[in-house]
Amino acid sequence: MANQTPTEEKAHYTDNLLPKLTPLPQTKTGILAYEMPQMGRIRRLFKVFRLNYSSFMLNNTCAIIFMLPIIAVIAIFASFGAERVSYLLTGREMPYLMGGLGIGLSSGVSITEIKADTVYAWWLLLGAIAVLLPLAGVGLSGLLYVTQKAIWGEQFISKRDLKTNKDVPRIFIEFFRGVKLYAKQTVLFTTIFAVFFGGEISAICYFVHEVYMHTANVGHYFLLIISSLIFLFATVVFAHLLPMATGVEGSVKDKLKNAFILTLCLPLEELMIIAVCAVPFLLLLIGGSMGSFISIIIVAFAILIAPSLYGLVFTNYSDRNAAIVLSPNIDTSKKGGQQQSKQQNKSRKKLDKEKVKTAKIVLEKDDKPAKAANPNANKANKAGTKKKK
Repeated sequence: MANQTPTEEKAHYTDNLLPKLTPLPQTKTGILAYEMPQMGRIRRLFKVFRLNYSSFMLNNTCAIIFMLPIIAVIAIFASFGAERVSYLLTGREMPYLMGGLGIGLSSGVSITEIKADTVYAWWLLLGAIAVLLPLAGVGLSGLLYVTQKAIWGEQFISKRDLKTNKDVPRIFIEFFRGVKLYAKQTVLFTTIFAVFFGGEISAICYFVHEVYMHTANVGHYFLLIISSLIFLFATVVFAHLLPMATGVEGSVKDKLKNAFILTLCLPLEELMIIAVCAVPFLLLLIGGSMGSFISIIIVAFAILIAPSLYGLVFTNYSDRNAAIVLSPNIDTSKKGGQQQSKQQNKSRKKLDKEKVKTAKIVLEKDDKPAKAANPNANKANKAGTKKKK
């Protein structure tokens, strides 16, 4: 180990951890709407998004219904402003800062204290978002269920349109089917993340308040760094964990274990995805100083495109991990190999049974019109065989 390079040490580290992953069968039904050609993951993502764009619009609408409380809190806060909310919380008279310029009559209170009080307004807003996150988790279960099926190319529940004579996907039914099946685990995972989110908010707001009051010391900086590292790690675990709620079958313990191991082995990839997804919202924060036009564009993107697109991004990456990371580690140990082979056999049997059922349904549908058209065909065939005998 002493003579190994950093890359070799990292490879040895990941090789020791990856075999400890618990193989979990994916929730695929095996009923494909179309065959996905061989292509890269990024090309595949945008092709799936383009093919199902109209369906994803309804998917976004259904998901946003469960995010309306968060949107309402943000809208109310934006209409009042951080200054006015801080005045309401502290009971001070308005105006004092006059739009953040720092001009006004003090009435015995320094500008530093007033600015420090605005931190409590942001604390209230972000704390309310943390409390409402589990409700948004209900919508995420249906959203990810639909995007997961789209990534796999599976067929949606559909109904024949008499005007166009085409099958129209019933996304509304698919969405709430995902809510019914996977909302419990998704809400649980979102609640766990909300706890870490609330802790990080408290640490940041407390640190900023102490900086404004000129009372920050080494302990405050240490608290901020440690809390930020913990929250960053929890965010990556959550990004691995959330698609597993709808993408694989298994217990909460096994999914938490797999997400934790994947975070230790593959942290940079997930961090890059999270950073790219966070860019529009960082621009939204900057957009206030650059003009309302940019804010309007980003808000429209966040409502019309972002939910399903981000769902596709994370489910696509989770599916890639299931295909590349989990598959090569099937026979790494005797016990692990036996457990993996048993679970894989069970999942294959389930898939085979579902395929047989669907095949029987299709054959029965095809045979019914033929039997209706020739009700005496079977009798004639039987009579012909008797005469030959």
